[in-house]
Amino acid sequence: MPGQYEATETITLVLNQSSCIEGSGTYNDCTFFVKVGGIQENYDKYRLFVDNFCCHLTSLALTGGVQVRLNIHNQTSYNSSENGPNTVVASIADVGDNAINYQASSSPIDLSAPPLGTIKVRITNFANAEINLLANTNTWSLTLRCECYRTSKRFIEDLHRVNHGHHI
Repeated sequence: MPGQYEATETITLVLNQSSCIEGSGTYNDCTFFVKVGGIQENYDKYRLFVDNFCCHLTSLALTGGVQVRLNIHNQTSYNSSENGPNTVVASIADVGDNAINYQASSSPIDLSAPPLGTIKVRITNFANAEINLLANTNTWSLTLRCECYRTSKRFIEDLHRVNHGHHI
């Protein structure tokens, strides 16, 4: 990110329905507890990217497509179906071949905090209704990337402190 921010850390998360800690039993409402060692939470800006989402949909009749929703809110957005901040991080139209793939979005989602702790992933249709992914052992995988930024001035001040033996 050019200008006033300097990227100082990148977090990559790979999530799938078979590794969640709890769920609704339909594979489409999964909870993960994310811990990343050494990540500091004192950055000035966080940007989330959905690098990849794959979903295998054997014998499911979808109308429209699939949406991936997270309990991570973009505070500067609005979603009329939720009557509040937008929780949709990806919308993928169904092309009718029993598989949905979404790759490398270049549109970041600005966050107020890093995606750590409890993350809930919901897979829904465009009407925000659950899709029964348990039927026929349908699977999904989601890859998220979060870039953490400090202001250029703060980055230089922190670098100066480290170079002079102080801890940040």
